Amino acid sequence: MLRAWAARYPPRFGKVRVRLLAPVPRASWEVLDECPTFERVEAGGWKERASTCGRFRIISTVRGSRPERLITGVLLSSPDDRTVVLETDPESYADAVLAAEAQELRGEGARALRSVIVWNGIHGRHRHEDTSSLCDTTHCMVFQGSLPDAEETRGSQADPALLKLLDQLAASRKRDWLPFSKGGSEPWVRAVSVPGLRHAVGEPSILDIRRQRTRTGSIVIHLMYGETEETVPCEVFRNRLKLPSCPEVIRYDEGQDLWHFSGIGEGHGEGLSIARAAALAEAGHSAAAILTDAYR
Repeated sequence: MLRAWAARYPPRFGKVRVRLLAPVPRASWEVLDECPTFERVEAGGWKERASTCGRFRIISTVRGSRPERLITGVLLSSPDDRTVVLETDPESYADAVLAAEAQELRGEGARALRSVIVWNGIHGRHRHEDTSSLCDTTHCMVFQGSLPDAEETRGSQADPALLKLLDQLAASRKRDWLPFSKGGSEPWVRAVSVPGLRHAVGEPSILDIRRQRTRTGSIVIHLMYGETEETVPCEVFRNRLKLPSCPEVIRYDEGQDLWHFSGIGEGHGEGLSIARAAALAEAGHSAAAILTDAYR
């Protein structure tokens, strides 16, 4: 049984490293022991901490943050205790990310997204090289552990065949990260004042804004500042202005002194769209077909 299991799940699928509550002050949250724990100091002064029941409770006082959560795995703390990394198994990680990112997704759509989460988790240490880990925010994938009063339910495990398919799709596109977003087909429109735009981009004068799709398929935004020009990825630009997605149309209204942005859906518009995955699953497509559609 062990040989068969090892053949299906190679050692490289063994664990995920995720930095906890990366964007908030360390003094605003604490780790509580659910059960007796033991600790050892590793090379460089990092502390490795394990619990006899395999989990810890985190209490946070940050406004807008989940005040209490449970996490499963082993904790690694820096010598000054300001950085805490959780080492956990890919399936527990995928359960938590699915709950945070796509709670309503079901069937083949959920199987497809679960495989993406697991694949990113086990390949994602390059996202934050200082700790060889992922973060728990939208820059990587949202991870909030589980609610203390939630029933312990395990989703269907990631299919090794789907992980191998993602290996092939990632290699063919030369990707080391497989993005996904909420997606959807709902149109949106946003108006931004000229002072608001200047503040967002940090420039006193903006003469023009142009959108361009490059040969590689990515979208960039050209910002004209008199005699100079700045080119930024559309994802960076839309995050500065808090737009739902990369705008399809950019227009300046001279009469109202407003910039108008319009687009479709939510997210960066790359990779797997959760809304499209749900629609394809509803139409009878398999998880493999959904992944191929997203990353081919």
